[in-house]
Amino acid sequence: MSSMTLDYPYLDYLWIIFLFRMTPIAQRPGPRPVIAEKFVELFNQYESDLEEVIGIYERDKEAPPMMRNAPPVAGAIYWARQLLTRIEEPMKIFRDTRAVSSLRDFARICKVTRLIQNGVVGAQSE
Repeated sequence: MSSMTLDYPYLDYLWIIFLFRMTPIAQRPGPRPVIAEKFVELFNQYESDLEEVIGIYERDKEAPPMMRNAPPVAGAIYWARQLLTRIEEPMKIFRDTRAVSSLRDFARICKVTRLIQNGVVGAQSE
């Protein structure tokens, strides 16, 4: 498992789920540091994903990309919810992971996540 590569940003959430499901195994002393290291690595990638979501939101908030044949309001709400899901789901798992929640950058990233959530929810309600 130590040779696991995490080079595909679109698979980050799948890796997070995979590692979260391995937490019972992480109670053993052998795999614990490896799994914790991978969680920290994914959390660092999550930070860059947050920056990407901020860029997408700022770029497309006035005219969000629409699904085919979707009404404008429904398409905008769908776009906003997709952005929210992209940042909320990994954060739910990171909050429950001791290796990540004990990092000193964790509070700052949580604050940035909440700010993005508030902005996207505000745009969704408009």
